[in-house]
Amino acid sequence: MHYFSIFGVIFASLTTLAFGVRPQIPSQPGVVLALVGSACFSTVGLLFLTLGFQQEKAGIASVMRYFDVVFVFILDITFLGESVNGYSILGGCIILSGAVIIAIRRSREKK
Repeated sequence: MHYFSIFGVIFASLTTLAFGVRPQIPSQPGVVLALVGSACFSTVGLLFLTLGFQQEKAGIASVMRYFDVVFVFILDITFLGESVNGYSILGGCIILSGAVIIAIRRSREKK
């Protein structure tokens, strides 16, 4: 879990330098709250992901990671009012079918 955070800090710093962006500490309370909230929810998400990998075999748990894209797609539609197009639906179907195929194959290998 720590490696993900360390990599994120290093990559973000290098990207900032590469594009010549001058880092600024935000002063608006809404922006600070959004940053703190994002950090907290990301940490909790990674914590639960790590606990999930400890509780379940990595093969089955990794298949669940494919659903992240589909869940974000659904949340975008529900809360942000994003429009749906055919490519988005096709992509979601491809992800879901791939995850189902992998799960079926792995469950057959157990038997």
